Amino acid sequence: MLAGIDTIAALVVLAALFAMLPTFLPVQLAKEFFGVSASVLSIVFSVFTAALAVIISSPDDKFVRWLESEGIYRDILFGFKFTLLALFGALLYSIGAFSWTVFQAEAGVKLQHRSGMIIGASLLTYALVATLLSTLAAIRHAHSRADFLRGSG
Repeated sequence: MLAGIDTIAALVVLAALFAMLPTFLPVQLAKEFFGVSASVLSIVFSVFTAALAVIISSPDDKFVRWLESEGIYRDILFGFKFTLLALFGALLYSIGAFSWTVFQAEAGVKLQHRSGMIIGASLLTYALVATLLSTLAAIRHAHSRADFLRGSG
């Protein structure tokens, strides 16, 4: 959801870090942050992609038609697609920022502007909260399936 809890959480992190962080940060701190961020996002991305594949490949056409008639199925797929893109974007940013920061560290640069970390933390927060919300939607999907099976059986 573009203007939902995920966006609010990312904006809160952005504002808090902007208010609290000094203008320049040690390169080593940024390097560690981007490395951890890339690791976390790569794990979440792969698990999320697998979960999405399971949901999309629902073998019960009647259930999918029922979800579609309730107006749920397209919303679920849109949410998952948007979250997948957010995860991918945040992962690419983290990998790029990590690579740039490693290059800076090797070149002897000691400080890095806070903007890179603030953007990275905001993207990370957005992607993780969106993943949580999509996962909760998948759980609701599972509950809907149970309701459908009770009603059709």
